Amino acid sequence: MNLSSDPINTLENGIAKNKIKSISIYLVLIIAMLIFLALLPVIKVDISSQSRGIVRSTTDNVPLSSLVSGKVTFVNLKNNNQVQKGDTLVQLTQENLDTEKAINQEVSSTLQDQVHDLSLIVLSKSNTLKLANNDNQA
Repeated sequence: MNLSSDPINTLENGIAKNKIKSISIYLVLIIAMLIFLALLPVIKVDISSQSRGIVRSTTDNVPLSSLVSGKVTFVNLKNNNQVQKGDTLVQLTQENLDTEKAINQEVSSTLQDQVHDLSLIVLSKSNTLKLANNDNQA
């Protein structure tokens, strides 16, 4: 731009031309900011966090299983109730537990007897092999 004595290219005309451009840029920026602020309640941003465990809905059923079977005599379960370690949730009758315990002890003693018998067999075979090796060497 040449700022000579030409009446069209004067300093005042240059400022006026640039003023219109700067006002239009300023208005575009203001309108963009207003649109952004107006859309803030509508825009949703996913926020994620990491942790160990399983997140379940309150409507999902959580299976509860026991290692033993028996008749339920007492239930202390309520919806949305926190459970601490050591809390009694369910009580079972001991009839089936006593019979299972007796059966398990019987099976355990039988297996121990079989292991003892097998160890005697292995010892006798090893002694027989030693005697046979000693006879062969003599």
